Amino acid sequence: MRAPMLIPFIAIAIGVLTALDGFGVWLGLASVIAGVSLYLYILAARNQLTRFFRLSPLHYVWIAFCFCGIGNIAGNISSYNSPSPDLLNHIAAIEGTVENIEEKAIGDIVSLECHRLYWENGNPDSKNRFKVRMTVPAFTHNIGDRILFPADKLREIKTSEKLDNTSYVKAMKERGFYYSIKISDNQITKVGHSLSLDYYSYDLRNKFVAFIEKQPLQSNTRNFLISVLSGDKTYLDDETRTLFANAGVAHILALSGFHIGIIGSILLLILFPLNFAGKYKLRYFLTALLLWIYTFLTGFSPSLVRACTMISVFILAMILERKNTALNSLCLAGFLILLFSPYSLLDVGFQLSFVCVGALILFSSHLNPIDYRFHPKLHNLAALILASIISTTASWIIVAYHFHTFPINFLPANLLILPLMPIYILIALLYLCLRLFDIDLYYIEIFLNKLYDYALSFMKDLGEGTVLEVSPPGWTVVLWMAMLAVMAYFLNRKHYKPFT
Repeated sequence: MRAPMLIPFIAIAIGVLTALDGFGVWLGLASVIAGVSLYLYILAARNQLTRFFRLSPLHYVWIAFCFCGIGNIAGNISSYNSPSPDLLNHIAAIEGTVENIEEKAIGDIVSLECHRLYWENGNPDSKNRFKVRMTVPAFTHNIGDRILFPADKLREIKTSEKLDNTSYVKAMKERGFYYSIKISDNQITKVGHSLSLDYYSYDLRNKFVAFIEKQPLQSNTRNFLISVLSGDKTYLDDETRTLFANAGVAHILALSGFHIGIIGSILLLILFPLNFAGKYKLRYFLTALLLWIYTFLTGFSPSLVRACTMISVFILAMILERKNTALNSLCLAGFLILLFSPYSLLDVGFQLSFVCVGALILFSSHLNPIDYRFHPKLHNLAALILASIISTTASWIIVAYHFHTFPINFLPANLLILPLMPIYILIALLYLCLRLFDIDLYYIEIFLNKLYDYALSFMKDLGEGTVLEVSPPGWTVVLWMAMLAVMAYFLNRKHYKPFT
């Protein structure tokens, strides 16, 4: 299986890890220089064919050095440097840009990227770049606003709170948050606004969520639709999220390639008439474009960017009539995400998304014992069962490492709920489209409400007492991933067929 982007993807991920571990940009520059030097050394032997041929394996080495260095540099550029508590004692005010707003019962949780400190004498200081988690009873500003607030109530995050069953302090620092503050809205001053894609994305998402909230559905059904269509899981209460997690289907709440696949299929079905005009390439191009618009609407989550990049690469290869592989598209998507957003490597969704999709690409076709040519229906049924087994087997240790739990009954839950999700989302989207014209859809409302209630009841019965509590150390995660990589290598060797 050809995947020329595999080495650049792995190398840039290693480079980002070195930056996150505290290695400065000097290491990245040294790595790039070493890679370029090795390339020049190989190039100097191009007139000596025998020597040039012997040195050809070193092409992988110089590529790895260069992209490892690029990953380190990108990680250091994107890193956050926290001002010390002693320094903050002499700071009067802080200026930052609003990145995100979450509505909670305790108030609005605002994520700020702070880029300027003001000393007590009024002089500005722009050397430090860090994030602040701000709690405001009623926040009246928007994403993209530059705000000024007093620094006297700023507190270092060092409590023992928990965030998704992981260390709260560690999780916050990995995302760049070193300080938190509780403040009232009248203590905040807006000093400007930075127009950004995040602002427009947030604004459109809010309008979409507000439209769903107005529909005459049950509140729990509305909240579920908001979660799976907009990616905003704050509307789901902790009990509901626990039900999904205990049943092993929490992944359907997080926007991913699964959702992109459903919406992409719906778009391809709607645009099918273009095939009659011989515009099948235009049909796929418009589908990719609309999927990117949907990704923009939902805030460019790494899993959606990954899925859209893969689809776009496939469609571009089809339009240009060039060969491409799923693994290469996955690696290209990961490379681009880490290049522009190195801290995505720490995102649990990013890790689960790439591990699950990579495992499906590398293992599914080889482990399916049913030949599609002779038994297509049985092959598809086996593929559906294998998809749950493979993705869960590959990613269980990541779930256990971050959340310290593992659901035992994941297979029956996935086999029942996953096939119903495309139907449910299709009917929900049809319902929302018709509601734009104020068409009364009583029976569709009953269907959406009842099916969701039945799913919750099923997950509650299935998840009770079937969750293991495990806390694997970090080295076991690395060992498990290495073992999967070795297995994938042998399975994907040419002429290797495990079921022949």
